[in-house]
Amino acid sequence: MTETVTTTRNLSALDAANASDWARSEARDSLQLWDLYGQLRDILDAVPNHGHEGLSRAYQWDVERACNTQEQEARGFNRLTDATKLKDVRYRWIQVYPVTGGSEGHYIHVDLFWQRDYHEGRVPLFLLKTFGGHAEAVMLAGLLARVLGV
Repeated sequence: MTETVTTTRNLSALDAANASDWARSEARDSLQLWDLYGQLRDILDAVPNHGHEGLSRAYQWDVERACNTQEQEARGFNRLTDATKLKDVRYRWIQVYPVTGGSEGHYIHVDLFWQRDYHEGRVPLFLLKTFGGHAEAVMLAGLLARVLGV
């Protein structure tokens, strides 16, 4: 019960600053990825028995592999850095979803999804690992989706 109350308080503070999903989306898109990462860390630090230790900036991984098509490069995905703002990248939507790890734990993916002319792809933004079980992964995915205005 305490976890739900604390998480609800954190969301109430967020809602006061950005009252609607559209406002949260605009705020998200105007931040540099490093600042967005910092806000997600702060939110996760307020979740009881969790913290931000499992959060990583997946957009920094293997840029060459992430941009293997001209379409992705044309959309700006080859230039994702800590200074990138999402409003400068052409994407269709953001996906937030939990998955079961291959050998242990659960992961929550935060990905950019693009789609055009029968071509589509995803570019990872953030990855969060948890050992709290499937229910916690689903709760954290819901929290991140809400924070990001998804």
